[in-house]
Amino acid sequence: MKSFIFYAAIVASILIADQFVFAMETNITTTETASVSEAVKPNIMAGNFQLGGGASYTNSKYGQSFDFFPNVSFFIADYISVGLNLGYSIDQQVDEASVTRVGLGPSLAYFFKTSGQIAPFASLGFAFNTTTSTGSSDFSSTDVLPALGLQYFFTNELSFGVSFISRIEIANSYGEREPAVNALRGSFGYFF
Repeated sequence: MKSFIFYAAIVASILIADQFVFAMETNITTTETASVSEAVKPNIMAGNFQLGGGASYTNSKYGQSFDFFPNVSFFIADYISVGLNLGYSIDQQVDEASVTRVGLGPSLAYFFKTSGQIAPFASLGFAFNTTTSTGSSDFSSTDVLPALGLQYFFTNELSFGVSFISRIEIANSYGEREPAVNALRGSFGYFF
């Protein structure tokens, strides 16, 4: 919980700084307006798509985990996207068990309105997983995936992002829920 509060404070600080810069930009003279209009503007408006993905590495007292997650999203309204995520993770647990998880699920993201190249966002996703573990039988699980993050747009279409995400298992076929896993994820996006 402390990690989540820390990352939420970072995102809030960036939002405040971005709004301060936006307020400063609104005071520019009309002769400078042309250069501002040519600036990068994130392509996160209704009717656009995002192709993206990323990876994360987690090391905890339970073991190590590597996650890879491609996704596709559609902006149903300005700043709001719905998407489909595919997840693949490999866990090496401290008890020497190796766990491979493949998941698929929907997501919803809201990008906060900003004036610059940084677009903070909050998202919520679900993953319906099939898991294979050495030494035990296969099982299925369902995870909730809340996240807070930032996308930095190099151009109107290309971005790099970082987010704090939690994987919270809410149901599984073997009866014993795993503890929540928190991770810092790097991602990329192509918006068109």
